[in-house]
Amino acid sequence: MHDDNDTICTLHDTLEDTEITKEEIAEYFNKDVANLVDGVTKLVN
Repeated sequence: MHDDNDTICTLHDTLEDTEITKEEIAEYFNKDVANLVDGVTKLVN
């Protein structure tokens, strides 16, 4: 999970600052990482 935490921290602004979608993150990483990135993005905003 440590690697996933690093990934989530790195990607936390990706959904709002780029054209990359949650689905694309899920395809490249996995569904859990995509959901956590989405959740962190919503918490920050």
